[in-house]
Amino acid sequence: MVYTLTVAADMGSSLGKGCYTIDKGPPNDAEGFVGGFQRDTPRKGWITQANAVDEEKHRDLTPDSCTIEVRGKAWTVGESARYALHETRVRAAKSNTASIRVLGMLGKIIEQEDFTEGSLDLRVLLPVGERKTFKQLEANLTKALYEVRLNGVKPSLRINRVRVYPEGAGVAQRVTVPDALVLMFGHKDISIVPVRNQVIQAHACQTITGMGMIALINEFPCYINDELLLAEFLHLEAVGKGGLKRLVGEDSLEKARMNFEQAKKRTWRRILQQLMLEPKVNTVSKIYVTGGSMRVWLPELKAIFGGRLAFFADSLKSMIAAYPDMQEPKNKEIKPRFTDSFLLMEGATHG
Repeated sequence: MVYTLTVAADMGSSLGKGCYTIDKGPPNDAEGFVGGFQRDTPRKGWITQANAVDEEKHRDLTPDSCTIEVRGKAWTVGESARYALHETRVRAAKSNTASIRVLGMLGKIIEQEDFTEGSLDLRVLLPVGERKTFKQLEANLTKALYEVRLNGVKPSLRINRVRVYPEGAGVAQRVTVPDALVLMFGHKDISIVPVRNQVIQAHACQTITGMGMIALINEFPCYINDELLLAEFLHLEAVGKGGLKRLVGEDSLEKARMNFEQAKKRTWRRILQQLMLEPKVNTVSKIYVTGGSMRVWLPELKAIFGGRLAFFADSLKSMIAAYPDMQEPKNKEIKPRFTDSFLLMEGATHG
């Protein structure tokens, strides 16, 4: 019996996210288990990996990290690569390191599921603005998958499919009206994705470059060396979970909150100005919002778009049913970041 690992990987600027399924096997298997999962039950899981790549092989790896070795070259992906000499930058184009990051995420899935042999259906999400790189990335990944060693292991994989999709391809399948916009709030950018009859209108997609969470970071008068940690504190503050108190302490809290509100107002004015340049903003019946920094702007979005706003609520419920551990307190804020990859994977496993 050949088992199939289906992976949908979202190469976020701040965090890689992946959803995966291992299909079920014959129920009459005598052993009952293979590769760490029960044969008569499909195995579903999710994974995150820090967006950091170092052009060296590290020895002592953090739990999310993976080493990649291909044709005499080596890389480390994940938290272990942060602050390294050759570490990549979160504000760079995602396609620059996408192949290595995808392999790093796949390596962790293979390791934790002990899936060293079987078929692979790999789907990758990248910004539509980088679509000129999609075919080359597909070719690079397909070739590398037959040669790569992941954390020292060379998996025996039969490649069913490797395909790169534009960000929004997963959520587009769940748009319930004929004509809609999807706004995807990321760490680096905001993507405006027109959807017609559940198909992305790639020619009309736009990217509001540099207006993701980093725009709020740039407006907020506080500097710490770790941009992603500052983003986490500001996100927690925006959703009412006391991020600024953890950042500056009690003595400076009042001033920090005033600065935060002012920074948020300035940033939102700039975002709204760009959003209103999209012709369909005033004509579509639904505007869907998703992405890691979506909740930062929920009050402002509701005030502008009112009843036309939609949130993929049913999809989030399906995600929780598939991954009950996403309901744990430490994981609750991460769910919107998985919507696109989860729905892309669901589309893969249901035809």
